Amino acid sequence: DLIGRLFFGWFSDLKLIPKRYGFVGCMATSAVLNLLVPAMTSYAALVTYAALYGLFAGSYMALISVMLAEALGVEKLSSAYGLVMLLMSLGFLPGPLICGGIRDATSKWDYSFVVCGILALIGSIPPLFEPCARRYVDAKEEKKALNIKLTKVPV
Repeated sequence: DLIGRLFFGWFSDLKLIPKRYGFVGCMATSAVLNLLVPAMTSYAALVTYAALYGLFAGSYMALISVMLAEALGVEKLSSAYGLVMLLMSLGFLPGPLICGGIRDATSKWDYSFVVCGILALIGSIPPLFEPCARRYVDAKEEKKALNIKLTKVPV
């Protein structure tokens, strides 16, 4: 986790790929790793999974504050980051209970990892739509500004 945060923080500063795509790629990779857990039968495979999962999970966690600052500005960063952490905790809090319930119902941990992988994969999709949302908001604000200018034209 720490190595992922440090490395990907540095890597994102190189601007080789947009931060949004790095975030989505790391989150999707950690989701796919979760989906692969049921196929892992050896100790070495599970150790490799744990190392890679920590690396990629740390990577996307490091990019959250940077992406918020770019999207909303530094002045709104603390409020936005607090809200994001609150919303993330709403998923983290019941997660272990739900996974434990799945394990109790099925007598296997495999399904818990699959559910977590599917949910994380779904969660990696919305950031891809940020440019579309940004264009929509900008167009709406531009139209509003134009309407204000038109209403102030002397006749």
